[in-house]
Amino acid sequence: MLAYKIEKRTRSPAEWFGGPTMSYAEQYQETLCKKYLRQVIVLKSYLKSLYPDKTEEDIFRMVSRIGHYHYKKRPKLTEQETQLYQHLLKMGVNPRTLEKWFRASLVPEDVKNQLEQGLLTQKQALTITRNRQRRQHVNAGMQIIEEIRAAVKEVI
Repeated sequence: MLAYKIEKRTRSPAEWFGGPTMSYAEQYQETLCKKYLRQVIVLKSYLKSLYPDKTEEDIFRMVSRIGHYHYKKRPKLTEQETQLYQHLLKMGVNPRTLEKWFRASLVPEDVKNQLEQGLLTQKQALTITRNRQRRQHVNAGMQIIEEIRAAVKEVI
């Protein structure tokens, strides 16, 4: 009888019911990764329908300003931003969280796939994306410098 109780306590709830043997934390993390990326797509389309004249980048900037305002890091909002802020609060969406989700949705597809699989955190994905952008800017700058050097050599 005692051995049964010890065995019963050592098994996870998923094993009791024949379910997957992943821990609850792993299941939660997997669901969360996929869920918020889907929610971003839905929220982007919804915000695009609210503001058809705005580009995706403009909407991201508005959400970013609202996120900073929400935590008192920005003193004022424009009229449109105030309306959007009130609307997000009514929907129960934290503006700062939405900003982070938007930022995570702007990463390249290969990084996004790793993010969905739970291989990367949001912070790691943003770091990878930022580093790639920096490399592109540095390469473009180096190319301009080489073109300038070639032009100067031709003149001299």
